Amino acid sequence: MSTLPARGRRHAPRAELGLWWAAGVAIAVAAWRTLMAVPMSHDVAFFYYASGRMLEGAKLYRDIVEINPPLVYYLGIPPAWLARTVGLAAIPVFWAYCIVIMSAAFALTWGILRRTPVFSDAALRRLTLLAVLFIETIVVVGFGAFNQFGQREHLALVLTLPYFLASSAAAAGQSVGLGLGVTAGALAGVGMTFKPLLLIPWVLTEAYIAFRGRSWRRVVRPETVAAAVTQVVLAVLFLALEPGYLANARLNLAVRPGLTGPVSTLFLRPEVMAWLLAGLVAFLPRLGPADDDLGRVVFLAATGFLIAALAQRHGMDYHYYPVLALAALLLVVRPLRWLELWLSRRPTHAWGWVVALVGAGILAAAVMESVHLPRTMRRPQVDELAVLIREHARDESVYQLASTVDPLFPAINEASGRWRGHYNLLCTWLSSYADRDPSLPRYNTPEQMGTIERMAFGTIIGDLRRDPPKLLVVETSECKLRLPCGRFDFIEYFEQAKPFRDLIGRYDRLRGLTPNGGFTYDVYLRVR
Repeated sequence: MSTLPARGRRHAPRAELGLWWAAGVAIAVAAWRTLMAVPMSHDVAFFYYASGRMLEGAKLYRDIVEINPPLVYYLGIPPAWLARTVGLAAIPVFWAYCIVIMSAAFALTWGILRRTPVFSDAALRRLTLLAVLFIETIVVVGFGAFNQFGQREHLALVLTLPYFLASSAAAAGQSVGLGLGVTAGALAGVGMTFKPLLLIPWVLTEAYIAFRGRSWRRVVRPETVAAAVTQVVLAVLFLALEPGYLANARLNLAVRPGLTGPVSTLFLRPEVMAWLLAGLVAFLPRLGPADDDLGRVVFLAATGFLIAALAQRHGMDYHYYPVLALAALLLVVRPLRWLELWLSRRPTHAWGWVVALVGAGILAAAVMESVHLPRTMRRPQVDELAVLIREHARDESVYQLASTVDPLFPAINEASGRWRGHYNLLCTWLSSYADRDPSLPRYNTPEQMGTIERMAFGTIIGDLRRDPPKLLVVETSECKLRLPCGRFDFIEYFEQAKPFRDLIGRYDRLRGLTPNGGFTYDVYLRVR
């Protein structure tokens, strides 16, 4: 493979470079403003809080019963340690930590674009980077019902995008160089270790490159070797540190809940529509070998992420974020590249106007979203519970009986609260009730419970007796996640055990939290 020269066809004057920098800084500032105003996702909040508990000596998969691979918990340890050591607020430290990771990947993306034939024009490179910045900051914050910044799929996209761009150059017979290739591969190896299913985009991409070059030898490149070595090293390290993961993974297969709605909810989504449009843009216009390889590699990566989302069978919004991100990138870059090639044959300044208009549009969208999202994505339950934690449980623990991890963990991170339980949510461990025959009694008695349900039932009651929480949050939603509507009450369920009946007698109902998205919660205060 040959290595492209790093220089583009032209250098922008200082004034133009200043405008590009100003636009990038404005998007970054808008993103930070939005992050500080929008609550943390409940999943991200739990992962981050669990990282802090590991610092205190809690053992993952034993003291914290979890089914996810360990990378996300270890990744949260540095910001949790820094926040505790320096005495800073936990959430801004985590946001800043994620931004540092993104900045490293962003700088790598810039270096790779400079050595990719499609992006030889400096203006197109800068516009592409502006689009990536918008997609990886503003879009992810407003994606779905929750702020998904810092979610595993978000970080996976951030860490693997440079790899896919380098792979598109490899498909065209170009190399991005040893240093950039190894760095891109190492970051991608980390990104694909969040979940085993995230290997699918990598496999599809490399299969295309082997097919394109008519040889599997094309797969052996600095970036692929670095990605494979990184994954092997992390797998061996985590299995050595956390042998309980395999046991919990098998447990996950035993209790894994299915889709809560019709199968069509997996496919009839805006992200799938965007993926189909990106497929048309990737394959129909023939712009030249390098351009076509870029379109196909990025589309295949999006396809791999889509397969991973479908295979999880949960229909969660954040599973589809990489699909939307890569599709959006294609829908920006491919038409712009077509316009660049078409306008380059005409002695006008039209290309400069196109770049300026698109850049201004991205900047305007970022500013408008930074104003709009804090209003539309408010979750009063989180703010209300955080206030109650500060007022009543500043030095004591809080516990939650609910089908999801919301709103407890975002509120705990916000209010610096304490949780000392084993189970962060209950829908996974009680998933057998989802298809329960209505003619049967509402609940299994302790004698009728299976091994997994009995383990969860006893462990939760043991948690509450060992460390009676000052505040007990109980979900009262009519329809709880993956539990039968109107037929499951957490207080009734656990009152089957006398120790719980004795314990709940020490609590008075303090207040209900503001309903949000169909989910309602009561908060109980220990008064005796």
